[in-house]
Order: sequence, then C-alpha cells, then structure tokens
Amino acid sequence: MLASASAQGVALGYGLFAPLGLPTNTMDIPSAGHTVGLAQRMEALASPDSCYLTQATAARVSSYFDLQALGAFSVKGASAPVDVFQLRGAGAARTRFDVSRSRGLSGFVGRAADLRMLEDAIARRSACSVRMTCAAGHRGRSACIDGFKVLSDRG
Repeated sequence: MLASASAQGVALGYGLFAPLGLPTNTMDIPSAGHTVGLAQRMEALASPDSCYLTQATAARVSSYFDLQALGAFSVKGASAPVDVFQLRGAGAARTRFDVSRSRGLSGFVGRAADLRMLEDAIARRSACSVRMTCAAGHRGRSACIDGFKVLSDRG
C-alpha cells in the first residue's frame, strides 16, 4: 500500500460555486473566482502534509492557530506577490473571548457596582467554609465574569 501525502491551500474571500447543469447529487461542483484561484495556488506551493494560507486568511485566524510566515511568493493570477503562511498547529485561543482577552479587555467602565458585588462575594466566600461561588449573567457579561475569575483566583 502506498502512503499518500497531501498538501492543502486556504484562501478566504468570495467565489462562485454552481452546479452549472450537473445533477444536484454530484460532489463535483465547479468553482471559480480569484479566491478559488488563490487557494489552488496555495495548495500548489504547499509541501506534502502541510497547509498554506494567504495573508488575508492568516490575519483572520492567527489568534486561533500557530502560523509561520514563509514570505512573499509570486503566484499566477495575482498582480503582486502574495504573503504566504504555513499552518503549524492549534493556537492558544479557543473562543472569540479568548482572542479578546489576549488583546486586552477594556476596564470595568461604569461597572463599579458589579465589581463591588463580585468583591463582596469573594470576601463572603473567604470568611466561611464555602468553596464555590456561582456567578451568572446575561449575554455581554463575559468580561465581568472573567474579572470575577481573576479576582477569585487572587482571593
């Protein structure tokens, strides 16, 4: 049995995907557009068992994946050299909130009452044998809950 190595190319953007008269149950759907061409060029550049990404793609996913810049390459169909990145593995961020936290969250502007409530809960927890404190909130309170976790870890 022969082992096969595959290369992959990824480019984010617009493309055209249409059956163009083919039966709808076919998996061979033609595609066209600049983005499709760039993905094909990335695949052609990629070494076996690797995945190459364009600059635009890397900018959108860099927080979620470990990427290595490979430099600019001239590719067919592009008017200027294209910056190419290799996907090396998973990054530290798993959620959009992880990405926001890594960039730095804004302070608790206008949240003094919320912050006092969190500090009081931590103080009450420390004053007795309670080992768990539950904090819940509606959408948009992720930073507040993250602040509670940070304060809780300190206290």
